[in-house]
Amino acid sequence: SVSNLEVDVFVNNVKKTLTTDYSIVTKGQDKFVQFVKSRTIGDKIVIETYAPYTTKNDNGYYEIPDNLERNGLNSAVETLTLGEINNHVLSITKELEGFTGTQPGSTNLKDLNETKNYGRRIMQHAGSVPLATFLLTHPNANFYSSAKYVGKEYAKFKNSFIKNIDSSPDGTVRDKVDAIIKLVSGNKSEEFAFYHSDMIGWSENYTRLSYTVTDNSNKTYGLSAVFDKTKLSNKAVYVWVNDVQAVHGADYTFDSSSSTITFTTDFTFTMGDKIEVREYAETNGSHVPPTPTKLGLYPAYKPSKFVDNTYRSQLNDSTEITVIQGHDGSIMKAYGDIRDDLILELEKRIYNNIKVTYDEKNLHDLYQRPGDFRSSAWTKAEWNEIEKKLFLDWTGDNQIDYTSHNYLDVEDSFTWNYSKVKNRLTGELLKGYWRGIYKDMYDTDRPHTH
Repeated sequence: SVSNLEVDVFVNNVKKTLTTDYSIVTKGQDKFVQFVKSRTIGDKIVIETYAPYTTKNDNGYYEIPDNLERNGLNSAVETLTLGEINNHVLSITKELEGFTGTQPGSTNLKDLNETKNYGRRIMQHAGSVPLATFLLTHPNANFYSSAKYVGKEYAKFKNSFIKNIDSSPDGTVRDKVDAIIKLVSGNKSEEFAFYHSDMIGWSENYTRLSYTVTDNSNKTYGLSAVFDKTKLSNKAVYVWVNDVQAVHGADYTFDSSSSTITFTTDFTFTMGDKIEVREYAETNGSHVPPTPTKLGLYPAYKPSKFVDNTYRSQLNDSTEITVIQGHDGSIMKAYGDIRDDLILELEKRIYNNIKVTYDEKNLHDLYQRPGDFRSSAWTKAEWNEIEKKLFLDWTGDNQIDYTSHNYLDVEDSFTWNYSKVKNRLTGELLKGYWRGIYKDMYDTDRPHTH
């Protein structure tokens, strides 16, 4: 039998009213439309149905979705004809509950609320469905496949960067990073995919400006040319104070109208401090794969090194570990030696060269993780399916056993498995590990610090 069936009936393009003009009659497993009055030969009858099923029978055909049929490319609506406006108003009356009268003509349309939500002719959409369809279905332009590929390539680069640390010559952290990038990209040419990625400034092709602080109240220093970080280019400008790279935004800013940098009021100088500015004429050839953060598709995080006191080791012999947070929010265990300084230098170079910032207003739907205290476009089951695929890909690529539970300490509740415990608020089963539970409830697994 058919359940949850919605039916609209049109005769000669006029919508008819249930019970007044027709009724739905059930005979066995079938349903029929029975009109109150007999129809005239030649009448055009259209029956539109909706039911929550994935397939249909052979009696009808699927309608083209409105957002594909009407302004599918999502162009700006700038001019309208009187006929288009009349048809749009007519489409409102077809769906509007409580509407009475004949359109065009005498109606109660002005007395009803939220009428504009029902128009189906003049349409402006949140995005372009054809573009999204192309990027998700085309074999050579698939967005998901591309993002997955570049993500793996970036992981390969990061591993290669760390492996080549021992092969780099002695020198400052700044110079060693340049040398490592040269080693990693040494056998690659302009034909490789990430030659123009603009991820970092590197190499010997730069202009150096050096200053010694003689007035610790002076916060402004000159550049050789104006640098506007908000405009796309293949240039990069970095600033070091006493050989430690400063962070754009937190420590200094560029003046987009003059060739200067200005340190923030919170940044303190000591007499004799050494400031070095390197202006890279181009960033080509680093071959560093771009990250979503660099492209403005994900939030940026200030690279930092900090102690994570939520970490649990296999032996449970420590609840604190030093970690490095990268420009994209990724967290890795620190090595406790010069590798940490080199990784931070690399991460700061990427962070300081981000020219497209994350647009939270227009891209917020990209990260709408369901939580216990807010509504979301995704259900928890849908989000779990997305995360599960990504997680299984990651564990497979890195050959990680995620099924063995070797961290249990009966006296430490942060090592327990909670997957059989119900959430007292929602009645649903909790996630197995405490981090997932905290993220559902607090949107972070570090509520005491973040």
